[in-house]
Amino acid sequence: MQTRKDGPVQLIEQRATIVNGAPTTEAPGGTNTRWSLSPKVAGVFLPLNLAYLVAYCDTSDYSSTIIGVPDRSILYVMTRTPTPEPEVRDALLDRCKHLGYNMRKVVNVEHDYTCVSPPTPPEQQMKTS
Repeated sequence: MQTRKDGPVQLIEQRATIVNGAPTTEAPGGTNTRWSLSPKVAGVFLPLNLAYLVAYCDTSDYSSTIIGVPDRSILYVMTRTPTPEPEVRDALLDRCKHLGYNMRKVVNVEHDYTCVSPPTPPEQQMKTS
């Protein structure tokens, strides 16, 4: 995480728990879309239980996801590539609009990998020695 573009990169450890994983009549296997996050501060995970919704996940290859909170005040649209193709980005943002997010508040974040190594592509993560 960076608090400003030229600021240092900081790591914030978190623990997540599934909130709605129990079976219901509508979702016999549970929905597993609402998570509760507890950040680690001074070596201790705080029991803040911050809401975290997985609004969408491309399960074909896990290349993109949409994360938000119940009141729709926070939205993260993430892809494995720092610069997704325009049609992929537009489809994800269109999904956000249909989910009820205020698209006027969405800000595109440019990624600068000069301070860290780029992420390992998924196909290389799966290989074993």
